[in-house]
Amino acid sequence: MTEQIVLEHVTKTFTTKELGSVTAVNDFNLVVHKGECFSFLGPSGCGKTTTLRMIAGFEDLSSGSIYLGGKLVSDRSKNIYLPPEKRGLGMVFQAFAVWPHLNVFDNIAYPLKVKRFSKNDIREKVLQAMHYCNLDGLEKSFPSDLSGGQQQRIALARAIVVNPEAMLLDEPLSNLDPHLRETMRFEIKRLQKEFGFTIIFVTHDQSEAMALSDRMLIMDMGNIQQIGTPAELYNHPKNRFVHSFLGQSNFINVDVRDGRVYPAGQADVPLWVDKLPEKSGEQVLATRPNTMILNREEGFPCRIIKRTFKTDFVEYLLKIGEDNAIVQAPHRELFKNGEACYLKIYNSVYYDRENEEAAKERERRNIV
Repeated sequence: MTEQIVLEHVTKTFTTKELGSVTAVNDFNLVVHKGECFSFLGPSGCGKTTTLRMIAGFEDLSSGSIYLGGKLVSDRSKNIYLPPEKRGLGMVFQAFAVWPHLNVFDNIAYPLKVKRFSKNDIREKVLQAMHYCNLDGLEKSFPSDLSGGQQQRIALARAIVVNPEAMLLDEPLSNLDPHLRETMRFEIKRLQKEFGFTIIFVTHDQSEAMALSDRMLIMDMGNIQQIGTPAELYNHPKNRFVHSFLGQSNFINVDVRDGRVYPAGQADVPLWVDKLPEKSGEQVLATRPNTMILNREEGFPCRIIKRTFKTDFVEYLLKIGEDNAIVQAPHRELFKNGEACYLKIYNSVYYDRENEEAAKERERRNIV
């Protein structure tokens, strides 16, 4: 596969009044292949937008190198910095960034006018981009007359009109209602297939990343936590943070001794688990609500605290030692509030107890 976007040891450090010196992106190494849809996923302040801005050329690096299509475009040590307009990238941002005083045609034509294309070429390329983005017939309309979805299509059309090698999308769907968000996901994938460009998609929405990505990475506090396909990251999370960020999770503090797993605060009855950890001592057992099975015959004895009906399943709240846990079960077998039952835990994964300082640092970084 052809390497389209390469980051080597990229670091970005900010100095702010509130936080002092903060490493927003720490020794970032990444290869994105041509034609790939690659997502950056992580909480606010994790460094994903800063990384995108460095790729685009809106932020310089503190150290490291960025290559686009095999060409070195950013390297502080070599004093190389190619400006954004010369990087051949299309960009779509959260706020759409359409100009209210320009009609649809002129909004889309703007980057071509900057590049001094002829009037005939501009008209041909703009009308083609409008057609691909389902904006036919709206050339003379103004953004204020259009819906949020149509305004987002203007931003997409303006990005593809220059026939970019790669598209950088920064939270492009977050201002749309849920139905439009889903529609635009399909539009973005359709346009990628039509034009064959590479996509880097920045989002904090796990469902968006899972739906759009060929591969994705999870970031936390400026560091890459894991890279892989959506299925790899969901089914085999390498640490507690990745487990918690992709899908709903239960985390149960446990004590592992004598080949058994005991919930913290309930040292007399072991849990029924499908897998034991490799080491003993205090740990965290992680699992998904839909891989915990309730029954009336065998397993770990527990009691239903609360039952909630959902569209596709019934959700039960249980107390397990010191912790609460959510179990998602099919409608066909119901348990009542307060009913005694038994629990079996499948797909169990074990992690070290989390350092409380990590959560405080994430909160601190939300302003970066």
